[in-house]
Amino acid sequence: MPQDLLNKIILDLQQLLQQVGDVSNIAEQLSRGKADLADMNQRRDHARAEMSEAQNLLSKAQADAQRQFEQDMFNKQGALRDLTARVAALEVRAKELGTEVGEKQNQLSAISVSMADARRRLM
Repeated sequence: MPQDLLNKIILDLQQLLQQVGDVSNIAEQLSRGKADLADMNQRRDHARAEMSEAQNLLSKAQADAQRQFEQDMFNKQGALRDLTARVAALEVRAKELGTEVGEKQNQLSAISVSMADARRRLM
């Protein structure tokens, strides 16, 4: 019986060996797997660092663009105020000139009437 048990164990071990296959290179495969994992982790960390840097640059670019936009709007609002003041001043001057032209027309009309009267008297 011990021989049968021993034969059974040997047979079971042979079947197990066939199922598992060659185990001599498991340590080497494990080592390569760990190296691959370390490389992938390093690549992932590098990609994360690049992504973080890109996000920081994007945030800085957005802040710069916002600051530039606000500065441009401030400058344009100032220019608009200046132009509005100039237009208002020109409108006042145009009204003054309109009044002055009206007065000059009245004077010219009066002179024209006086000249016409003077011609009639001379004739």
